[in-house]
Amino acid sequence: MKNKWVIISIILAIGAVFLFLGLKNRENNNTVIVQYGKINQIVAATGKIEGVNQAELSAKITGRIKRILVKEGDIVKTSQSLVLLDSEELDAQVKEAETIFSQAERNYKRAKNLYEDGIISKKEYEDSEDEYKRSKASLEYLKANLSNTIIRAPFAGTIVRKYKEEGEVISNLGPPETILLLADVSKIKAKVEVDESDIGKLKLDQTAYVTTDTYPGERFNGKIAKIGMMVGKKLIKSNDPKEIMDKKVLETEIELNPTERLTLGMTVDAKIIIIEKEKALIAPKKAVQRDENGEFLYILNNGKKEKKKIKTGEKDDVHVEIVEGVKEGERVVVK
Repeated sequence: MKNKWVIISIILAIGAVFLFLGLKNRENNNTVIVQYGKINQIVAATGKIEGVNQAELSAKITGRIKRILVKEGDIVKTSQSLVLLDSEELDAQVKEAETIFSQAERNYKRAKNLYEDGIISKKEYEDSEDEYKRSKASLEYLKANLSNTIIRAPFAGTIVRKYKEEGEVISNLGPPETILLLADVSKIKAKVEVDESDIGKLKLDQTAYVTTDTYPGERFNGKIAKIGMMVGKKLIKSNDPKEIMDKKVLETEIELNPTERLTLGMTVDAKIIIIEKEKALIAPKKAVQRDENGEFLYILNNGKKEKKKIKTGEKDDVHVEIVEGVKEGERVVVK
């Protein structure tokens, strides 16, 4: 009987020890030591490489492509002729309009003199003036169309892609039909789509970099040069099933440092650095609380919670920088 009570006492003692250790571990699991670490917040996006100065060249008038004077890879100068549209019909229309205008101009000058001499009425003079103005406007319109049969380079660059062939008919009705893609390949950018939940974190000139499967482990650095003005649907799809569904994104441009390794049209993954601080006194964000007097933490002091007012600095998704109020090595209570 005595041995039975001894065994029971031992079992109870062991249980008490495990209960104590469990409570102790539970307490430790709810506290974190304040220490120096890194504050780091990055916004990820997907995009494509484009030229900073890039233009899709199309015709302003309907016509048949007579000649394409360049090929992919050609370097062109500003105002260089690139595409010729068939201009025979417009040439004939311009010549006819020039004849009509010359006659209308002579009639107008004659009518003006006759009106000033009181020989014809004001209405006859005004009719002659109206005909002169109409013929002049028609001639200018046809000349403008004739000049549009030559498509020129708006800036110096490289012909990146040719979309049409000689003999094809181009229409100016509906969306423009791109004939050539021209880009200044000496300056490139990544046009990326940032999820709408991250829009508030973006600022111009923030540091960013892109990576590509073509060059594993290599970063191409740059900075945010433009932030879009309107949220739209995600166009660049990824292999992540979660991103196949429609998502709201904001188009953002990252101007990249000059490199010949990235080619236009290449798909890239972008990382925009929102916060990057190598050494900061940090605590978990979920440990920080707020009342009417501001932010505070509970620290564990000799087993008791003690409230300490703090001042915070930078924040990322997990940690917050403690600027004032708590020292390195103190143990804070996490909610």
